[in-house]
Amino acid sequence: MVGELTLDVKELSIATRPDQHLITYIAPPGGPAAEALHFLLLWSGQRDDEPADRA
Repeated sequence: MVGELTLDVKELSIATRPDQHLITYIAPPGGPAAEALHFLLLWSGQRDDEPADRA
């Protein structure tokens, strides 16, 4: 629908729980990936200020 996205990846570790990691994917603001993600947000009918449903 929007093509390939180039995202930055950050991995965060918790010192007291070395077996757990939080991996985040970040689109640089103003770049093509951020614009594509914004398009997908609008296409889904989700508003910018509305939290996404959690499964």
